[in-house]
Amino acid sequence: MKKKQQQQQQQQQKQQEQRCYRLLSAAEKRSDAYKRVAAADRLQLQRRALRSPHNLLQEEHSFDPWRVLVICILLNLTKGTQVRDALPSLFNLCPTAEATTSVATKEIEKVIKSLGMQRRRAKLIKRFTKEYLSHDWTHVTQLCGVGKYAADAYAIFCAGKPESVIPRDHKLVDYWKFLHSRKTTIDKA
Repeated sequence: MKKKQQQQQQQQQKQQEQRCYRLLSAAEKRSDAYKRVAAADRLQLQRRALRSPHNLLQEEHSFDPWRVLVICILLNLTKGTQVRDALPSLFNLCPTAEATTSVATKEIEKVIKSLGMQRRRAKLIKRFTKEYLSHDWTHVTQLCGVGKYAADAYAIFCAGKPESVIPRDHKLVDYWKFLHSRKTTIDKA
């Protein structure tokens, strides 16, 4: 009996460590890498991300921070191939954050149904979009639905600060390493 309790405690501790692993500290949340990019600066940064052999969805939509963050919301607990299939319909219905405010939650649910958890995701997209369009945030980490993964994607693809973050998501790590290998190659030349 005692051994079983120890195993349960160890398992609970491991699960808690895994949850904490994904969270950002208060200091990390206020990192310059996650700071809102001003509209004037966004025009300067509005270039497509460097294309990698990893073909991340965020690479294709790096011109719009809102889209990058919505993609990250959809990728939570879902395979990239599933999200890739659903994105054209979603972005036809909701091409911009502004357009999304006038789309009914039920309509969003319909186009993302194949991903599962469509009610939760649609409500999250609507709430996130409302917060994103407000001028009440200074760091992307303040927005509903944005955790370490989405914040790192924002820093890498939208804020132009990949050197300021160390991503934990395996796909972002692959892209991050790709960028750093390119920088090393350029620096050596």
